[in-house]
Amino acid sequence: MKLFLKYLVFLILMIQFHQTIAQSLSSNSKKAIKFYKEAESFYRQQDYKYAEDALNKALKKDENFKEAMLLLGDILRDQNKLIPAINIYKKLLLTDSLFYPKTYYFLANLYLEIEDYEQAVFTYDLYLKVPDKSIIESSHAEAAYKKAVFIKNAIENPMDVEIKRLDFPLNSNNEEYINYVSPSEDYMVFTRKDYGDLGVASSYFREYFMESKKLNERWDNPAEVHLPNAKGNTGGMSLTFDGKKMFFTGCNWSNNHGSCDIYFSKKQSGEWSEVTLMGLGINSNAWDSQASVSADGNTMYFSSKRKGGKGGSDIWKSEKLENGQWSPAINLGDSINSAANEMAPYIHPDGKTLYYSSDRFMGIGGYDLFISRKDITNQWTKGRNMGYPINTKYDEINIFPAMDGKKAWISSNRNADSTVYDIYSLKLNNLNKPQKIIFFAGKVIDKITKSPLNSIVQITDLKNGKIFSNSESDEGDGSFISVLYPHRNYAFNITKEGYLLYSSSLYFDKEEVNYNRVFELSRIEKGLSVSLHNVYFDTNKWNLKSESYPELNKVFLLMKDNPKLKFLIEGHTDNTGTEKNNLELSEKRANAVKDYLISKGISGERLSHVGRGSEFPIADNNDEKGRSLNRRTTIIVK
Repeated sequence: MKLFLKYLVFLILMIQFHQTIAQSLSSNSKKAIKFYKEAESFYRQQDYKYAEDALNKALKKDENFKEAMLLLGDILRDQNKLIPAINIYKKLLLTDSLFYPKTYYFLANLYLEIEDYEQAVFTYDLYLKVPDKSIIESSHAEAAYKKAVFIKNAIENPMDVEIKRLDFPLNSNNEEYINYVSPSEDYMVFTRKDYGDLGVASSYFREYFMESKKLNERWDNPAEVHLPNAKGNTGGMSLTFDGKKMFFTGCNWSNNHGSCDIYFSKKQSGEWSEVTLMGLGINSNAWDSQASVSADGNTMYFSSKRKGGKGGSDIWKSEKLENGQWSPAINLGDSINSAANEMAPYIHPDGKTLYYSSDRFMGIGGYDLFISRKDITNQWTKGRNMGYPINTKYDEINIFPAMDGKKAWISSNRNADSTVYDIYSLKLNNLNKPQKIIFFAGKVIDKITKSPLNSIVQITDLKNGKIFSNSESDEGDGSFISVLYPHRNYAFNITKEGYLLYSSSLYFDKEEVNYNRVFELSRIEKGLSVSLHNVYFDTNKWNLKSESYPELNKVFLLMKDNPKLKFLIEGHTDNTGTEKNNLELSEKRANAVKDYLISKGISGERLSHVGRGSEFPIADNNDEKGRSLNRRTTIIVK
């Protein structure tokens, strides 16, 4: 409707303009003027064919009839006859370059449309040099000139990427949009917009999710993803990096807060749970869609048309609170959003790279793909166009970068033989890659029964004490995937109600993915113990270092959830130094841990401590690796 009204206003203005110049026409030929008047009448009735015929007759009578050339150019342009319109505008300017200077602007726009960017830049520049333009005309021309220069530079300096359309059965005669590819790149989830037998010309469509597995380097026939209580079309979907949690959009569902809302489902044992409507911290009474959640599970980015935005749809974020609820959404601001539409955010598991699409004026096509990175102050940098040929004159509306950052999949309607959206793959260059991350994977089982367990798997960055990766092991097979940066020290913890905490430390100096490692959890029983591998002290001191707090907080929760149990805290050292000093040091360190837990709220009556010195080593003290393992704190259930 808005487009129609905009066109109607333009048509009225053009009619008024041609009526004004018709008061003193440049032709002396009565027959030419007669045909011109007929053309004006046809033009007012939007009868372009007869108007065009009448103008051609007028120009046969007077080939230099300037008003006829201008009106014919406008009519050809309105009918999308771009090359003929260019030719007639050029002829007018050669006849009289000052007759109607805005012809340069019309001509430049047409060059831009046919992708002759060099001529577009040249012609916009000519128009900008024309005097006596209005402020609005100058502003529009300058913006168009900059856009033409931007596109020209982008195409003359293309990204070194090869883009391939995925074959059948992933792409079809319908529309497909990429949503997720597993870290091993053998499992894909995408959205299919199915128009039925009538094809894309149909006003009816069904939108749903499909999944496919790659076997022997070939993608299997995709199958529909079953969401038990979905109430209509589903779209705007993303999965967490481990593929276990889904956030998607349902429009015009009966229980929605707004026109489109964000929903959640969780996967266990290969089945998706009943969908749940996200609360008003995320959804509003407007349009909310396309959520993407960070690897730690604590920040959600999504697109919304709610009040308070910069333009049409903006990208917003919400933080998960300690009570599990989501905070009121915050607009990401001018570095990401514009007066146009920003959509389809995707936060990479690195936590520092955000991808999204926008139809802002300064772009290559309709919707272009953009990238932003967090700077050293943790703020998002100005979004940058990902360049050509990732972006084209068509629409590139969303992107899913591979977890390792080496390649990506995009959704685009760039196929010249079709108007539908398909999925394409490409290799990412360094300019558009996320930061390098490592995938750490395995299985969690019960130590006695060997049965798989559904548990919480967390990786904490010891440098800042923040959870970097938060995932769950699957109750069906115990599998999980976690992410971390290389060359950093992490605390690795697995927790499950009724079980002792699993504690380990992680450091990787190269890419490593281990899908076969098994982690065993022990049920909480008297006499069982767990060594805390992420409790740290300075050399020969007993003051807790801040890196110890994340793991000790998990110990606190374990004790809080089991209020009837008592615990013995043991301190151990390596064999460096005298036994007397080691006993004293280990006792003071164990007491420091006890004091911390008491400060968090655990009753002192439930806790005791003892120093063991170097009496009970668990590794060889002849090298630093063994000595570091022997320096430990142990919690024993009494």
